[in-house]
Amino acid sequence: MINANISKNRNYTIKEIEDIFSTNFGNRIKGITLRRWKDNTPYTLIFSRKYGPYSDNIVNNILYYDGEGLNKDQKLTVANKAILESNDTNRIIFGFRQEELNGKWNYLGILKLIDHEYKMKNGYKRYEFKLKIK
Repeated sequence: MINANISKNRNYTIKEIEDIFSTNFGNRIKGITLRRWKDNTPYTLIFSRKYGPYSDNIVNNILYYDGEGLNKDQKLTVANKAILESNDTNRIIFGFRQEELNGKWNYLGILKLIDHEYKMKNGYKRYEFKLKIK
């Protein structure tokens, strides 16, 4: 099920990530990308940017990840709900982080939801997911 051709703390281009996960992102990557393996098992790819529009941050091996939705109160979209329910649905979350503008994506590893809050951030209600990097 899991394509193991990926190494933690290694940098990948979008093309390499597409090849590893047998997917095509089209003209733009979403921060939360929902996919399924050929056997229909669901998984998620999370993309976080150091210099992105969200306030994502890594502290002590925990990724504090803002949910989907900018410049308005966030809703419980399909993507936000998939992260929120990931422990119950056994959805594997693969985490990537871009540290430089237009740079490659560092594979953080598999992420596990350990907590979340729906709170005010930058004037709007946002989901903040607390994801442990395994």
